[in-house]
Amino acid sequence: MTVLNANPFSYTAGTSALHRTDVRFKLIFLLILSPSLVQASMTSSILFGMFLFWGCIQTGFPVMRVFSAVPFLSVMLIFILTARSITGTGEFDGFGTSFSAGGFREGVLICTKLLTIIIAGGLFTFTTRISEIKAGVEWFLRPLPFISGRKIAVMIGLMVRFIPVIIDTAEDIRNAQEARSAGASKNVLLRMKLLVPPLMRKLILEADKLSAAMESRGYSGWGTPPEFTAARVSWAVFAAVLIVLALLWTV
Repeated sequence: MTVLNANPFSYTAGTSALHRTDVRFKLIFLLILSPSLVQASMTSSILFGMFLFWGCIQTGFPVMRVFSAVPFLSVMLIFILTARSITGTGEFDGFGTSFSAGGFREGVLICTKLLTIIIAGGLFTFTTRISEIKAGVEWFLRPLPFISGRKIAVMIGLMVRFIPVIIDTAEDIRNAQEARSAGASKNVLLRMKLLVPPLMRKLILEADKLSAAMESRGYSGWGTPPEFTAARVSWAVFAAVLIVLALLWTV
């Protein structure tokens, strides 16, 4: 049973198989996913999307909240689809524009891959604690010479921690602007112009507060290296994902 969080990109406790999967396996999944989707066909992308949707059901990940959590995601997808449709080889000409069925299919494929990556990243942050992400990155970087794996792990952990902060802050600013009729304009560029400056200011202030808090507590980043033990559920999930990725490469 998973208690849904208002923000789909922040960790929510649960007992699903993905929640209990070792963070090292999850990081490997993400590293393999991106290059796999580059050459993926429409059929394989849809199949992998269905697999992700099944994972969303099992973990309780709120898929539909992604569109409200990520500012202008719907606008960006529509823009990509429209741009690909009218810039491809024209198969229908009219009113000074051309529509390409091939370009439309390419636009759908690009949007499908983009949504797949966003949902996969959301599932990762939704089912993984920030402390586990930091420990997993540090474990992978530990053997590398001349690289401070712990410092890099801390920076990545803070970046992941700020994802829900950015989303929540942007939502608060949008609500405040709409309450003052400042966000009523349908002009997307104007709305972005009104949103970005106050959002950047608040994020810089939050980062400054975090830095001051860490410094006041004498944070140095040193401590006992993390230890991992992969349970059977981790290997089972790992095998299932590898099978799906193998289908992604072959279909």
